[in-house]
Amino acid sequence: MTECNAIIVVDKLGHRYGQDEVVERVSFSVNPGEIVGILGASGSGKTTVLRAIAGFVTPTVGSIQVDGTPVVQAGQERIAAERRRIGLMFQDFALFPHMSVAENIEYGIHLDPDRQSRVQKLLNFVGLDGFGHRLPNSLSGGQKQRVALARAIAPKPVALLLDEPFANLDARMRLELGETMRQTLRAESIGAVLVTHDRREAFALSDRLICLGSPDVDGVATILQSGPPEQVFNEPQSRQVAELTGAVFSLSGIGDGDVVSTAIGPLSLRRPSHGPVTVLIRNEQCQFEPDPDGSIEVIDCQFVGPGFKVKISANFGSYWIPSTGAFAAGQRGRLMIAGAVSALA
Repeated sequence: MTECNAIIVVDKLGHRYGQDEVVERVSFSVNPGEIVGILGASGSGKTTVLRAIAGFVTPTVGSIQVDGTPVVQAGQERIAAERRRIGLMFQDFALFPHMSVAENIEYGIHLDPDRQSRVQKLLNFVGLDGFGHRLPNSLSGGQKQRVALARAIAPKPVALLLDEPFANLDARMRLELGETMRQTLRAESIGAVLVTHDRREAFALSDRLICLGSPDVDGVATILQSGPPEQVFNEPQSRQVAELTGAVFSLSGIGDGDVVSTAIGPLSLRRPSHGPVTVLIRNEQCQFEPDPDGSIEVIDCQFVGPGFKVKISANFGSYWIPSTGAFAAGQRGRLMIAGAVSALA
C-alpha cells in the first residue's frame, strides 16, 4: 500500500518539554490492518509520539493526519483527542470494576442500536464467548486485557494505539493475546501503533518496525531505521539498532567483496563491502567448538533449557552465546559462525 491509503500519517514530528527537545524528524504512516511497532529504550520518545497521535500532547513541530484529516499542523491542534476516532490500549486494563464484561465493552457504543450484536461479535473475536455477565475481578490478567482490547475497538476506530499493552502478562499469555490482537485488527481493518521496549514482542506483532534511538548528547531522539522486522534485525544500519534488536558483538575486519577477514577467520557478508569495516555478529549465530589449540576460552556455562549457554573469552571481549552442550570453565576452542554477517563501514 502507498501512503495515500494510510490512516495515520506522521510527518516530521518533533516535540519539546520546555526547553528540552525529546524527539525530532519522526515520520511514518500506518495502513489499515497494519501494525507498526515503535521499539526504543527508555527516554527515546516513543510514548511521546504515541501521545501526540492520541491528542494528549500537541507536538511542537510537524503534522499528523488521521483518516485523511489533519489533526495537527505546524504545531497547532486542529482536531481534539475525543474526535480523532482512535482507540487506546495500555498495560493498565482500566476496566470499570462495577460493570460486567459486556457492559465494559458496550461503554463506548451505548447509543448504537446494534450494540448487543457488536458486543457478542467482539466477545467471539477475543475468545470470551460466555463471559459477558462476569465482573472484571473474576477474570485473569489475560482475560482482562482481552476485554480491554474488545472495548477499545468496539466503536470501530480507524486506528488503535497500544502502549506496552502486555507488559503485565507472562510470556505465554503475551504470545497468545498478541496473536488474538493481530487477527482481530486485521479482521476489522484497524491499523495500530505499538510502543514497546520488548524486542520479541515487537518482532512477533509488527508488520513494520521503527527503531527510535536513545537521546543524543542534546537529549534528542529520532528514527534510526525502519522496515520489516526481519530486515531491521538482519541488516542493522548502526550499532545502536543492532543492540536494540538483539544481543550482538563486533569485530574489526577488512571487507573484500562478499567476504570479510577477521580475527576469527573469514566470514560471509550479507552485503558486499570493501576496506576496513566493523563486523556485527548476532550471538545466536555463534557456536563454540572444542579445540585444545583454540584461542577461545570458556569462562562459565549455564543450563537454560532446552540447551545451554556458555560465556566465552577472547581478545575481542567476553560474551554469552548459545551452546548445544555443556563445557567446563577453562576449556578452549574455536568460534564457528553460521550464516552471513552485517558490516558497518
